[in-house]
Amino acid sequence: MMKFISYLLFCAPVIRDITLRSTSMVQGGAHGFYNAGNYKMALKLALVGLEKTKGMESKNDQWQWWEFMKLAIDTGIKLNNESDYEAVKQYALTDYSPSSREVAKYYLRLSMLGFNFNDKAIVDLAEMALKADESWGEPEFMLGWYMLKENIDAAISHFKKAIEKDASYKERIREDEVCNRYPQVAEIIGG
Repeated sequence: MMKFISYLLFCAPVIRDITLRSTSMVQGGAHGFYNAGNYKMALKLALVGLEKTKGMESKNDQWQWWEFMKLAIDTGIKLNNESDYEAVKQYALTDYSPSSREVAKYYLRLSMLGFNFNDKAIVDLAEMALKADESWGEPEFMLGWYMLKENIDAAISHFKKAIEKDASYKERIREDEVCNRYPQVAEIIGG
């Protein structure tokens, strides 16, 4: 029954045009497709929602944009292909998101997906996560990790900041096999 209703609302041309005018209908449809496991259609509708709410000024519109972004990131991770990642990333880099730990977590999740595709924008996404929650050490840790190959001094700086925010990162750095390849990193943890 859900497939039939979804088909009518989002696939039948005349009804689709009417349905896509309503942000709430697009959001409901995107969540419905996501819950039904139709991730391609869920992502398509999430991207429509992102476009509809992009650049709007009111707090409500910004939160709606963010709800579409969360769904787009979740769906992009499920689909795990580069073209879908690129589509989501383009909206993520516009940064209409509010500041919170949840926002930071989502941007880090998207950056980790981008790491799978060797995308240079992972640093930008991790910096957006840091901006969303400057008190959390995870964005600092990930920035350090991402920068190990290219800029060891910047990486060490981020690792130090992560440890300042949460001392448990010292142990995490000590146990990370990639960090262990760099003797300069061992020095900051006393090792």
